[in-house]
Amino acid sequence: EVMMTAIIASMAIAGTIAIYISCQRNFEIGGAYLGIHANARLGLDRMAKDIRWARRIVKTHLSYSTTDLSLIAEIPSIDASEEIIEGKYDYVIYRLQGRNIERIVDADPASSRSDNTSVAARECQSLYFSSNGAGLSTFTTSALEGRPNINIRIITSKAVGSLTGTATKTVSDDLRTLV
Repeated sequence: EVMMTAIIASMAIAGTIAIYISCQRNFEIGGAYLGIHANARLGLDRMAKDIRWARRIVKTHLSYSTTDLSLIAEIPSIDASEEIIEGKYDYVIYRLQGRNIERIVDADPASSRSDNTSVAARECQSLYFSSNGAGLSTFTTSALEGRPNINIRIITSKAVGSLTGTATKTVSDDLRTLV
């Protein structure tokens, strides 16, 4: 009788431990899944904000060029009180570097922005820029500068144990074109 009680108690404890381990794993997977979605959304929001500010998309700047995988936005320079400086422009470059999307700012000397490089999104598998269904590398300089609408697609992924969570986010935004 004691032996049967011990066996039943052992089975109940083993079941409880298995449920706990399963719940813990599901929690980790859910957290990673939420993390990659949030990461993609934050990266897209940052890029969309710069695109809305953009006067135009340029084909080349310094050693960078706009392609399907990278984008150069010319945005108005701002002074210390965040007022637009007429005729002065800063350049924001987005590109996939490894598994991170880099945001590179090349500011005009008159601008209150500073030159810097930061990470806009992490754990990215791919980044794709297009306009009206065509990749940006297909446009000539003049055609590219006339693009009023830019589409961005980011695919992020993260492995947790033997599972991999993937998030695909897309946004379409219009250029400012007022300045």
